[in-house]
Amino acid sequence: VARWSGHSGKVNSLMVFGDHVISVDVEGHLFIWGFKGLAGDIVPVGHIMLGEKCTPTCVMHPHTYLNKVLIGSQEGGLQLWNVSTKKMLHEFKGWGSS
Repeated sequence: VARWSGHSGKVNSLMVFGDHVISVDVEGHLFIWGFKGLAGDIVPVGHIMLGEKCTPTCVMHPHTYLNKVLIGSQEGGLQLWNVSTKKMLHEFKGWGSS
């Protein structure tokens, strides 16, 4: 049992990602949490700010994409991120539909 805290907004997506848990909130914060050897205060391993034009609605890991997550937004766009380097690799404009 563990308690992770770091989000100021409502968390709307959680995903197990290898030895980590990815959490995304409605304000566009993505946190990466380790869950091996849980003890004491749990702090995030990483943090990514998705930007003002992205209100995240879902997160998924594309099969065979090492260290990558795809974030879907309410605005209709998608963002492909490398969670190891914390860099956005591509932004798909979408069709204006969440």
